[in-house]
Amino acid sequence: MLQLSYRHLLSGLIALSPLVSATLNAVPTADTSAEQRREWMLRDFETIQNAMEMQYAPLEWKEAHHGWSLIDEANAAKEAISSADHPTTALFQSTLKKFLGSPSDLHVQFCFCSTAMAGLPFAAAKVENAVRVTWVDPDSPLYGQIAIGDEWIDFDGRPLSDHLTDYFKSNGVSSPSDTHYALATLALTRRYGASGDEIPFPGAIALLSFKTASGEMRSFWIPWNVIEEEITPLFRSLSGERQNEGYTLVDLYAGVPSESRLRGGDGRLTAEIHTQVTGRKVGFLPALGPVLSRPVESETFDNYLFQGPGGRRIGYVRIPDYTGGPEEVEEFARIIRYMQWHSDALVIDQLNNLGGYLPYMYAIASHLTSQPLHAPLHRLTITPSDALEAHWSAEDLRGIYEFLPNLSEQHVVSLLDKFFLGYLDEPQHLLGRYISYYETIRDLWKKGVTLSHPIGLMGIDAIQPSPRGVYTKPIVMLVNELCVSAGDFLPAILQDEKRVFLYGNRTSGAGGIFRSFAYPNQLGVRWVGLTASICTRKNGQPIESLGVTPDRTQKITLRDLRENYRDYLEGIHQTLNNLLNRELR
Repeated sequence: MLQLSYRHLLSGLIALSPLVSATLNAVPTADTSAEQRREWMLRDFETIQNAMEMQYAPLEWKEAHHGWSLIDEANAAKEAISSADHPTTALFQSTLKKFLGSPSDLHVQFCFCSTAMAGLPFAAAKVENAVRVTWVDPDSPLYGQIAIGDEWIDFDGRPLSDHLTDYFKSNGVSSPSDTHYALATLALTRRYGASGDEIPFPGAIALLSFKTASGEMRSFWIPWNVIEEEITPLFRSLSGERQNEGYTLVDLYAGVPSESRLRGGDGRLTAEIHTQVTGRKVGFLPALGPVLSRPVESETFDNYLFQGPGGRRIGYVRIPDYTGGPEEVEEFARIIRYMQWHSDALVIDQLNNLGGYLPYMYAIASHLTSQPLHAPLHRLTITPSDALEAHWSAEDLRGIYEFLPNLSEQHVVSLLDKFFLGYLDEPQHLLGRYISYYETIRDLWKKGVTLSHPIGLMGIDAIQPSPRGVYTKPIVMLVNELCVSAGDFLPAILQDEKRVFLYGNRTSGAGGIFRSFAYPNQLGVRWVGLTASICTRKNGQPIESLGVTPDRTQKITLRDLRENYRDYLEGIHQTLNNLLNRELR
């Protein structure tokens, strides 16, 4: 049989058609003129703008409640591209970064094609209206030279407040929240090219000035640890567009006192800094009291019993994120069963929890209640692709549903785990609701609906208590401004049912599901992420932008940093004492 490959067919078309040939050769190159670059950039930008118009679910909410306008922000971005004398990849990326940051939505994200990273060996955070040191790498030359709680005053010859202002401006943030400040201070000492951060060149030195507890000013130079870029941009400036942030050794030796010349570091980049400031198994708090036992070995959840107020036995479990599955849920169930028998109350630490998978979060929630919990409802954007996927998924799930009677209980649980990541309910009910969910999306599209009415994701509108065991005694949940997405949802669910007492700071307010897309481009955009639903709580209030306000607001204080979180822990003990005394009445 004669076979004609696509490549041969294409080459024949090119030979026959000068128009096709000219079109295919219009792919941009490094030599493309400035005018052509602008045209390509504006086309790419319109692709992203169109995606937001179709799939960004909180669009009307942001316009009505925050005065944000997609059209105005898009026009400003296009003007920045159109008016640039030398439209470069860096210009496009910085413009896109600012545009995507303008709705102040943590689910509106992007990832650029970049391998570059850079880090400094300490971390800082805004505490009591100043940026203060929260961690120092013990292998760094800074260790012992600055202390936890010291105020960071100056960075590369500029006040730190100027750097924060620059961060907010470049990220399109007009009204910074505590979450924005937390992210900004993190970004000062760790940089990622994939996030559009400016990366210092290899050999660059950071000039840092701190104020100690005694009021003494101390200055140091510290080399950046840098991983260079391997994916160079296609459209670069005449100078090569290399960032010149920081100083060189020659610059510094002229004016820096010899005792401040701290060399080296061990070459580790930002992994340790990252674990110190975001979700990990062991949180940043010390033990909440004298530890009585560490009852359950777990790869995921730090847990222990401690002596609380009045000598009562209090359980502690840390939930670092919601990215686990059935094995992690089983670990959590073992901890909960033990705590139910051996503790008078439970403290759940989900500080710096950056979120994860919704069904896994539901599985965790199912172990914290003896009554059904109201699940948040979502208004979902719907596209033809969503409708097609929903149709196929409903058909596939229906086949599984009809086969359920032929499976053993073990096989049924194993099958459900693939979809629901450890969340358990009556199998036919769970699968039936899931099928109905997909059929609803498909049928709404048939009716021309592109933004659904409020529905439960995966068909779950009530979270059932787990048959593996539940905790029924008082719970204090610790939350803060770096609790994101699923880290917003679980506190909201449990607070709405009056199942927990929330303690800490308001959560981030990332109130929907995340959906990313990619498109072919030469401008280094790997993918763009959008919020594809807007979620409402039991009272109808959105989580988006508002977050979850704790029952007792307690921010980290300067004394906390200097005295092992004394104020924060005292507040936890007061809260536990009040809850337990209320239980006895």
